Amino acid sequence: MQRHNILAFIIIAALIIPCQGISSAAFDRSERDRVLTHMKEREKSLSTLTATFVQVKSTRLLKEPLHSQGMIYFQAPGTMLCKILDPSQVTILFKNRLFLIYYPDTGKRRERYLGNNILKECFGMGKPMEEFERHYTITVGSVGDDGAYHMKLIPRQARMASRIETIEMDITPDQWLPRRIELREKNGDVTSIRLAYTSINEPLEADVFRVEPSDDHEGPENEK
Repeated sequence: MQRHNILAFIIIAALIIPCQGISSAAFDRSERDRVLTHMKEREKSLSTLTATFVQVKSTRLLKEPLHSQGMIYFQAPGTMLCKILDPSQVTILFKNRLFLIYYPDTGKRRERYLGNNILKECFGMGKPMEEFERHYTITVGSVGDDGAYHMKLIPRQARMASRIETIEMDITPDQWLPRRIELREKNGDVTSIRLAYTSINEPLEADVFRVEPSDDHEGPENEK
């Protein structure tokens, strides 16, 4: 049941790097522009972060939800490492065109070199607002006493819309980063991810993105 971990990681990778454009039916234009300005400023200023995550997956195939937890490391402009620590260890690396999955318990490693940046091609990240809105219908509103903003994204592109019904997240006004992401798939599965940031724009260890090679690995021994 590792597929849900991989899909959720791709969603986190797309959403933790703040988007370039937001439209809102819930706010008037001045409030929408204020939110947009803050998110753009965060995007420009974000160089590194670390966070813990707790993920709960509800699926029609199992009676009880699946729980997992671990760590996330990010470095601009687009390198991210997800370490799932419990219930089993899985390391997922996204860097430029490299998408790598490593299983420390067995030493097995799988990787793919993508033709283009998946964040841009599949999610529209890093593009002007007009291009971003080609990928999603987005609404923004406030939620809770802490003033967090609730965002709901409905995929427009057939590739994503065939699998994903909605992506919802809460953005905190103190950090302008998602603290909760909920992914609803067309098949009825729901993945909820809660993030707690332990550092923002602090130096990362030099080898944090190094993934250990295995004897049966075919291709480059290490990510570059």
